Amino acid sequence: MKIKLFCIVLCLCVFMTCEKNEPVISDEPVIPPTDQPKEPQESISTDGIINWNNEFIIVGDNNMANIGSNDWNAVTYGNGRYVTVGDSNSAACSIDGINWTATSGFNDLSGICYGNGNFIAVGTGGNVRYSDDGAGWSTVTIPGKRNLRAVCYENGKFVAVGENGVIAYSTDGSNWTAKNVGSNDWNSVCYGNGKFVAVENDGGVAYSTDGINWTAKNVGSNWWYGVCYGNEKFVVVGTDGDVAYSTDGISWTTTTISDAPTIMAVCCGNGKFVAVGRIWNASGYYIRAIYYSTDGINWTSKTMGRGELYGICPVQ
Repeated sequence: MKIKLFCIVLCLCVFMTCEKNEPVISDEPVIPPTDQPKEPQESISTDGIINWNNEFIIVGDNNMANIGSNDWNAVTYGNGRYVTVGDSNSAACSIDGINWTATSGFNDLSGICYGNGNFIAVGTGGNVRYSDDGAGWSTVTIPGKRNLRAVCYENGKFVAVGENGVIAYSTDGSNWTAKNVGSNDWNSVCYGNGKFVAVENDGGVAYSTDGINWTAKNVGSNWWYGVCYGNEKFVVVGTDGDVAYSTDGISWTTTTISDAPTIMAVCCGNGKFVAVGRIWNASGYYIRAIYYSTDGINWTSKTMGRGELYGICPVQ
């Protein structure tokens, strides 16, 4: 009987508590929810790689990307996709230039091009990576294992340039022959008007009709970082806003961009030359700088916030 009475009283208490709908206050401390670790992401932030006016893909330093601490150094187009390469064992590819998928497992890569059905990427230790799709890569190493900075393809031949005067060439991207042309660092190479043209530190420019035998000369005294061919003209860019242009790759005329930027790369597409680099800010940091020109002589500038820009290619 006592047990039955106790059960009735207990039920009444529970019923009255529910009717009042009052919150139950616990003496236990409230523990905030714990954020669960996110799944690894393969997609790259579009903040890291700029699609500029839907005309050019531009890549740069890690102030642009929240992908570890990578700097993206160069970008190219081929086989229906864009591929960019950078520091910290990084490469990435994109079909539309907006959504990117990363791959890894490389040494630092400085330059990339597309030709003869393959992407060719070059970097430290003389490493050359080649891939038909920008996702799966194979590796070879050039003789001497010197760091490579840039590569181009034309006229049935890949030509790569790098530190301490090394220039290497290959017809298939996997078998390479290396030689010395001077002793300074070659920074960039392109092809146009029947010639390969390479540029180096200390104002050096060299040209070759076959990628094997080179003739070098000085064009100014500053460092040249980038070279391209377009609109029937070679354009070379470098430090202190220096620009040089030539129709034949042999005779050059120099000019200067007024705000004296350091220009790291240049390309031609959509009827214009576009050069990218950096300007030192009075507040003590670099600002991303873009310069564009229809003739390679007169340039218009645009800045894009804090950081540095290293590579560019036209949207296809």
